[in-house]
Amino acid sequence: MNREELVTLVKNGEIVSEIDLSGLDLAGADLSGGIFEKVALKGANLAGARLKESVLCGCDLSEANLEGANLHHASVLESKLTGANLKKLYAPIARFVESNLAGADLSGSNLLTVFFVECDLSGASLAEVTFDRGALVDAKVDGLDLRGSLVKQSVIAKTDLRKALITKTRFEIAVLHESVLAGMDLSGMDLGCTQFVDADLSGADLSGANLEQCNFKGADLRGAKLEKARAPKAMFAAAKLEGAILSGAMLRETLFVEAMATGANFEKADLELSVFVRATCVGARFGGATLSYADFSNADISRADFAGANMLRTRLHRVKDDDATFGLARKIALGDDAELAEAEGFLPAS
Repeated sequence: MNREELVTLVKNGEIVSEIDLSGLDLAGADLSGGIFEKVALKGANLAGARLKESVLCGCDLSEANLEGANLHHASVLESKLTGANLKKLYAPIARFVESNLAGADLSGSNLLTVFFVECDLSGASLAEVTFDRGALVDAKVDGLDLRGSLVKQSVIAKTDLRKALITKTRFEIAVLHESVLAGMDLSGMDLGCTQFVDADLSGADLSGANLEQCNFKGADLRGAKLEKARAPKAMFAAAKLEGAILSGAMLRETLFVEAMATGANFEKADLELSVFVRATCVGARFGGATLSYADFSNADISRADFAGANMLRTRLHRVKDDDATFGLARKIALGDDAELAEAEGFLPAS
């Protein structure tokens, strides 16, 4: 089949099925709305081609040239695009499902609301792209190049990012739900408003990073470094912070409700108005920290060190403080609240 015959077939609404078009020159061809099933397009030239609203299922586009092609609202399902040239691709609202894009180059592409579900993006390049309101779910991303890209309001879920290249990647209101970033160097990065719910950040280096209003609910931050990080109004509810280093961090109005922070280091951190209700802070270090108006109600602060901390009106209601060290700081803190204790112990009449 030649170029003209293919274009005519697509225009007539016919399904293109099980045809070998490898190496065919289709540069600039209008194949909009085409349905391609198990078609071989290996090494084909589709530069600038229009594949708007097309469906490619089980196709082989490995080593194909799709630079500048239009895949607006296209669906690429169970297809092979290994080593394909997808530079400057125009693909808003496109979806790639169970497809192999290993080694593909999507640098400089328009990826507005693009979905990659269960895809192999190993060694692929998404450098210098704006990944806006899209999703990357349960994907293989070893060696994926995201350097210099903006991940904006997008979801990266259940994905192991440890071998991805994210130097100078900007995350803006992104969601990294249940993703793995353990041991990664994220120091100094701008991660403001990012959602790390149930993510694995154990041993990660977040020192000096912007974590303002980030959500680490249920995240694993054991042994992580957050020295001098900026995380005002962040949420660490039920997070695992055992052995984490948060010294010198800006943590005003931050929530640590039910966090597990045994042995964590909060020395010289700014924790004004932060909430540690029901948190476990056994052996944690708060020396020199600002804890004015912080709330430790019902927290376990046994063996914790508060020497030199500013505890102006810090609430210590019903805390467990066996062998905790306070120095003079305890004198300006608030103890048990009798009315609150009565309310907590109230049992309605049966």
